[in-house]
Amino acid sequence: FVRNIIEDPVEIAKQIVRILFIAAILGGFGYACLFDNETTQVVKEKRPQGDVIIAGIVLAAINLLFAAFVFIQLKYFFGSADVVLEQGMTYADYARKGFFELVAVMVAAAALLTVVYRYFAFQERPSALIAALRSVFIVQVLVVAFSALRRMGFDQEAYGMTVLRFYVELFIYLTMLGFAWIAVAPFLRISFRHLVHSSLAIALLLGTVVAIIPSDRLIAKENIRRFIEEEKTLDVDYFNELSLDAV
Repeated sequence: FVRNIIEDPVEIAKQIVRILFIAAILGGFGYACLFDNETTQVVKEKRPQGDVIIAGIVLAAINLLFAAFVFIQLKYFFGSADVVLEQGMTYADYARKGFFELVAVMVAAAALLTVVYRYFAFQERPSALIAALRSVFIVQVLVVAFSALRRMGFDQEAYGMTVLRFYVELFIYLTMLGFAWIAVAPFLRISFRHLVHSSLAIALLLGTVVAIIPSDRLIAKENIRRFIEEEKTLDVDYFNELSLDAV
């Protein structure tokens, strides 16, 4: 670390500024979400209820745009192995693009859903229309997630399981679970603050579960199974990159 500071102090300074900037934004966001302080109490008393018509139009337009995009790209999203080869792509490229497309959609969806959920947090009677439009939007996000999962399946079928593929697949499953929870929360009349609290608790629980999963053992077991049962090639050298769990 000291050597890096001496060799490239400008880059280290950039990293520190970037970390502080992101921490300030997330800290402010977390403070507003988690604590029922005087500021949020004043907002709660003086702020008018959310405009259902405006929010409904925005969500409906985004849903239609997203649905059109998925429909046009349907063959690309859910194509067979032949479709991948016809486009001159490798399975790895196909899976990688699917993952980054999912991440981009997930970030945009999370931002939109957070704003909408927070905007209507102070309504005594949440709008069923807004809740329905939110759920439709989340379902379409799950469609993209399923597409990314399917593409990852092509890559694993062709080349076997690796640490990166294992955790990417696990991340997609957890993402689908998280968005499913956000879709259900409005119908359970869960407040925005309690939604954040519960999401953090679920994330901590799932993070703990992921941390104790013997991933290297599962990866070695799956690749050996493919070699024995399906007569696939076995990359023995890759086992040297794994931990002792693979033994």
